[in-house]
Amino acid sequence: MIKPLPRLNVDDFANPQYFIMEFYLALGWDLKTQELDPRKILIHPDTWGEICNEFRNRWGISAALTWMNCGPSGDTSNPYNLDKEQVKLEEGAMVNLPTSAVG
Repeated sequence: MIKPLPRLNVDDFANPQYFIMEFYLALGWDLKTQELDPRKILIHPDTWGEICNEFRNRWGISAALTWMNCGPSGDTSNPYNLDKEQVKLEEGAMVNLPTSAVG
């Protein structure tokens, strides 16, 4: 499924974790009922790099590393020919938890 890139500004967030969480929430993730696999969420490599640089400039290198580890994939080969304003959610990107695990 292709969705529009969430319109977020790093300057609106106190830390990188809040930005990343809001990024996924804007894509439809329900943190109470769904497991998230960021490796199955893809964005254009230039967009990925721009956000990574914004993180580094605002919060430092550790924030950029947080984006690298917890943010979506920015495969430099761009296998899905995404434009800079698109996000691809592959199957399994957001999976409902079993009801017994939801509390």
